[in-house]
Amino acid sequence: MTVRRRPLTVDQVEVARTLHEHGHPIAAIATHLDTSYNNVRQRLIKEGVQLRPPLNGDPPTPLVSESGQYCKALALREQQSGSA
Repeated sequence: MTVRRRPLTVDQVEVARTLHEHGHPIAAIATHLDTSYNNVRQRLIKEGVQLRPPLNGDPPTPLVSESGQYCKALALREQQSGSA
């Protein structure tokens, strides 16, 4: 049995785009949105986002700092959508 993930919502796509544009890796974005890497990657490609090459072992930038604060890009996006 194949499990299909739900497609990303319009708001999730905008969050993914914003985070990716601010340098966050797709894997971290997928974890944050509770979806798969491929789901985020394929949707970014569909939206015409230029993907970066993999980090080659460098640690990813966390979406949430050690103090529990979201990255500025995510906080800005949430503020603009009125969900903050």
